[in-house]
Amino acid sequence: MALSLPVRGGSGSGAHSWLRMGPAETVVLLGLLVAALFGALLAASVSLHILLALAVCPLVLAVVWMSPRSTIVGLAFWLIALGTVRRLLGSGNSSGLGDPLLLVGPAVLVLLLVVACGRGALRNRSPLANAIGLLSLLVLVEALNPLQGGLLVGLGGLLFVLVPMLAFWVGRSLLDDVTLRRLFRLIAVMSVLAAAYGLFQQFVGFPSWDQRWIASNGYVALKIGNDVTRAFSSFSSAQEYAAFLSVGLVVLVSTIRNVRRVLLPVQLAAIGLVGFALVLASVRTSLVLTAAALGAMAAARVRLRPGIALLAGALAILALGIGLSYLSSSAQTSTSTTANPSGQLLQHDIAGITDPTGSGSSLPGHLSETVAGIKSAFLQPIGYGTGSITLASHLDG
Repeated sequence: MALSLPVRGGSGSGAHSWLRMGPAETVVLLGLLVAALFGALLAASVSLHILLALAVCPLVLAVVWMSPRSTIVGLAFWLIALGTVRRLLGSGNSSGLGDPLLLVGPAVLVLLLVVACGRGALRNRSPLANAIGLLSLLVLVEALNPLQGGLLVGLGGLLFVLVPMLAFWVGRSLLDDVTLRRLFRLIAVMSVLAAAYGLFQQFVGFPSWDQRWIASNGYVALKIGNDVTRAFSSFSSAQEYAAFLSVGLVVLVSTIRNVRRVLLPVQLAAIGLVGFALVLASVRTSLVLTAAALGAMAAARVRLRPGIALLAGALAILALGIGLSYLSSSAQTSTSTTANPSGQLLQHDIAGITDPTGSGSSLPGHLSETVAGIKSAFLQPIGYGTGSITLASHLDG
């Protein structure tokens, strides 16, 4: 990326020459312009969220254009830290239009899509790519469905559903082995930091900015019982936090063979920390999926057939249930296990996984909602719109 500026020659001939600015100089110039804009808006007392969004976007545009693969790694870091950034800046925009910081990630993804399409993301499509394209088209059409409550709901639904799907095309064109390794390293390191932050919330307490978020934006599933609040680390929900720990744990385990012997104790300690935090996150779906992924990965590593790898994943889930059953029987002999928040979170895991159809499990409710969703497809073949399955359905409320 280069920026060209006209300069009139000093020889009196009136001819024009061109001063070409390289990428570094361009970024510096953009930084100065953003700093000037930042100061002007700050003087006008604009919301910090709007201010930061406006400051970030021009720099992101320059970085995406110069190094899209580095931008992929930077986008991952931004999304991991976004929850904490929003909470540190306060409650956000009060105009009812939502938090503009939430638009930075989608904007970067759209820019990456433009670059990816220019580099052949849509060419030589596989059956999977064609299926993703067809699904994206259906999502786009459903955004116009009048049954969802309005066009604003449909547009909000696209933000939640279609925009994340764009990552498929970005990865298809821009993600190479080097970038993937960088991304995995980032996830591994950030999962350890996220686990440490989550455990701090669990055992020490929630910082003031997290407490404000719980009071103003908390949700029912954030609590276990009446007095135990699940950790959410730098994310916006406990489910998102647990899902990230799950991915981080799989990445950490998968890289054990590539770690030098001197660093192996550090790697094992990181695995233990993230695994412990995942258990105390008390999101049973993430625990089950992690066990299945680790089992299937172990089978694939020894080059077993795909069917055997799937069976290994199922056996890992069974082993998880047996292990938790043992913990449950041990806990019954100790009254102190359930007398503290950590014990209650552990019991929440045990109740759902060891007895998936019992009263302590949410699985029957999920299955009931799934059956109801399938039935509604026959009762309303055109559906209810993209936004109806997301939080965007509350925008018209």
